[in-house]
Amino acid sequence: MALFKNRKSDIVRVYCTQERVQEMSPVLKWCATNKKAYHIVASSDLENVSESVHHEGIVILARRKEVLSEKELYVQLERKRAPLVVLDDVANTHNVGAIMRLMAHFGWKYLVSQKGDNPQLTSSAARVSEGGAEYVHCVSYEDPAIFLKKIKALGYLSIGTTTDAKKSLYALKIPNSAFAFFLGNEVRGLSKQLASHLDECVKIPSTGHVQSLNVSMAAGLVIGEYVRQHGLK
Repeated sequence: MALFKNRKSDIVRVYCTQERVQEMSPVLKWCATNKKAYHIVASSDLENVSESVHHEGIVILARRKEVLSEKELYVQLERKRAPLVVLDDVANTHNVGAIMRLMAHFGWKYLVSQKGDNPQLTSSAARVSEGGAEYVHCVSYEDPAIFLKKIKALGYLSIGTTTDAKKSLYALKIPNSAFAFFLGNEVRGLSKQLASHLDECVKIPSTGHVQSLNVSMAAGLVIGEYVRQHGLK
């Protein structure tokens, strides 16, 4: 429904089970009016269409949401500073979807990563985001050094989380808007090379019983701390 609300013209084809017809009626009526194909099918057929058992009775084939260019990002940040989430080789699409859901919930709209390591909006990421992907812009940058130099020139403070940092997240005074938070790979964490070029690294306090948190949980704690300090964006 978030897709239908924000970019219905990108819808190509719709499938749903009989049980979901009533709640999907606005979409199906729009499809009929605009000569878009839609099909009422059995749940087993949706498993074949989606190649997943997690379809929940609805599958929509749609054009992929466009990725915002690096240049476009800088233009938008020149007009209005906004917090950034920057992913360093975060590969799991479920984690990407969960992070998008968090960002949409709290009003953060820029999810950034290096080109080639770009968090494409896959079907699983879109599903896990629960509509959040429609409110978040994915942005890719070419070179980490140039990206850091550019956001620094815009007044941004770059901060990452590492398990060996000395300063606690909760001792950090987070800037109101010009703030880029860097999250690392699910296994290796934030790369040491990238971390060494950030303004500051902090740790999420821990008992040490587990090595670290899931990357989407870490994102939730950081964004939650930002909201505690500054409120919703």
